[in-house]
Amino acid sequence: MTTPMPPSLWAATAPPAPPTMPLAGDARTAVAVVGGGFTGLSVALHLAEAGVPVTLLEAAQIGWGASGRNNGQVIPTLSRIDPDEIVAAVASEHGGRDKGEELVGLIRDSAAFTFDLIRRHGIEAEAVQNGWIQPAHRASRLKLSAARAEQWGRRGAPVRLYSRAEMEALTGSDHWHGGWGNTTGGRINPLGLARGMAAAAIGAGAVVHTGSPVQGIQQGPGGWVLGTPRGSLTA
Repeated sequence: MTTPMPPSLWAATAPPAPPTMPLAGDARTAVAVVGGGFTGLSVALHLAEAGVPVTLLEAAQIGWGASGRNNGQVIPTLSRIDPDEIVAAVASEHGGRDKGEELVGLIRDSAAFTFDLIRRHGIEAEAVQNGWIQPAHRASRLKLSAARAEQWGRRGAPVRLYSRAEMEALTGSDHWHGGWGNTTGGRINPLGLARGMAAAAIGAGAVVHTGSPVQGIQQGPGGWVLGTPRGSLTA
């Protein structure tokens, strides 16, 4: 029997997960995915949509870990490293700027990608795409806000810098000195998103097994063999 989700607002309000069962016996697939969080579910969904046979194995239940327990903000940026720094860091490791800019583009478009996915599959995740803002709690932080808005704006992100009056109007507080934001951000019920992605993946043809912790992975003549308590999956 699958362990129930710990009590939370998300667990109390998210639509139920699609019916799934533990892996039992021996099975075969083209691609095996380990883990039913956002990353694994996205991989399974997009492979299934492309016509690739895929089976996902989740140790507990869909969205069991951080994907079902985070604060639900959809933020198209990183908190402590900015685009120019990302590009420079990747260039120093790989000898070129293209991969760094590709990573920045992935981050820039991440919120739009998420909300488009929710709309395309009709996922019930309490999704609200009304933008994201980062207020500046000191006047000196406005320089950082301006730098971030400039760097992301230079790369085509829909960002803007906000004055103190604009930030007060947005937040209802006169504590802030201004700030910056991105209009593609928003919020979701993360557990609802995970469960909706699982339903969409299954609808596209993916096989999803919960209660199936992977206890070992070995390479054999027929592919990779993933062992679970009640069965095995060859990919």
